Amino acid sequence: MEPKSVRESPESDQQLFSIPPELLAGEKKIRQGRNLLFFIGGVQLVVGVFEYYSTEDPWIAWFAFGIDAFVGSLFLALGFWVRKRPFFSLLLGLILYILFILLLASFNLRSVAAGWIVKLFFILALVSSVKAARDTEALRRLSHPAE
Repeated sequence: MEPKSVRESPESDQQLFSIPPELLAGEKKIRQGRNLLFFIGGVQLVVGVFEYYSTEDPWIAWFAFGIDAFVGSLFLALGFWVRKRPFFSLLLGLILYILFILLLASFNLRSVAAGWIVKLFFILALVSSVKAARDTEALRRLSHPAE
């Protein structure tokens, strides 16, 4: 019987690359928050296209699309930035999302009531991702103090 090489043994991979379960769980929540930022940004862009085609006045159509495209692009950029600075980008995404909801509420109070369960779910998911990013960064600092 030939002995297995070190590269073929799954046990050796686990020993070489043992990642604490807390770090894996945190990374999963960060990834979920990142995907949520991408989703919010994508939906905002789709809303902008819809508003553009459903508005008769071309100036208002371009203005509405421009605002929606800007807001959507902000969320997409934050989603990409999560890889570099997870805590800061997720926290900024959470703050922008809440400000966006409040801004829409100042124009139309019914916009808060419409889909409030989904908005609450998104806020809670982003809060969870922010906490996970904070804890994960703290774990990384503890496990690699020289970096």
